[in-house]
Amino acid sequence: MQWIFQLVSTFLMVSGTVALTVPMVLWALDRNGPYDRLFGVIVSGHQMECGPDANYYDEVRPNGCVVVEWTIELHDNYKNCSPINSLHVSRTIMGADGVTHDLPRTERYFGPDRQPFSEKLRRPFVLPAFSVPGPATYHSEACFVCNPLQKFANWPVCKTTPDVTYEVAN
Repeated sequence: MQWIFQLVSTFLMVSGTVALTVPMVLWALDRNGPYDRLFGVIVSGHQMECGPDANYYDEVRPNGCVVVEWTIELHDNYKNCSPINSLHVSRTIMGADGVTHDLPRTERYFGPDRQPFSEKLRRPFVLPAFSVPGPATYHSEACFVCNPLQKFANWPVCKTTPDVTYEVAN
C-alpha cells in the first residue's frame, strides 16, 4: 500500500513540476511582439489625425502634421500584447544637420481596441518647428509584454523599427 502512495505522490510532484516548468520555458522563449514593422513612409497628415491646433500642408514641413505609415506583418493571428505603460513608444528624428532629437513618447495605436486588424499602422505627429529642410530620418522603438513572465520579471519585448527616411520641405 505504501508503494501506491509513493507512486501517486511522485506522479503528482512530476506533473506539478512539468505544469509549472513548461509554460515558464515557453514564455522565456517568447520574444516576438504582436507584429513586425516591415517598412514605413512619412507623408503629410490630415486634420482628423493631428487635431485642430496643428498646421496642415501638402508636403512634409516643420510644425506641420505628418503621418508615419507602417506596413506591418501580424504574428500569431494577432497576439494580444499589452504596452509596458501608456507611453511605450520612443521616437527620434535626425535632421539634415545631423542632429538627433527625441520626440515625445507616445501610446500605442494598434490593437483590437484601437485599430482594426490591418497590414497598415498609422502614427500621426507634428513635425517639430526646429526641423531643418532636407533629408531626415525617423526611428522608433515599441515595447510590449506578451505573457505573465515578461510582466512579472519586467522583461518586455522591445522592437526597433526600420528607419524611415523622408524629405523636409522649405
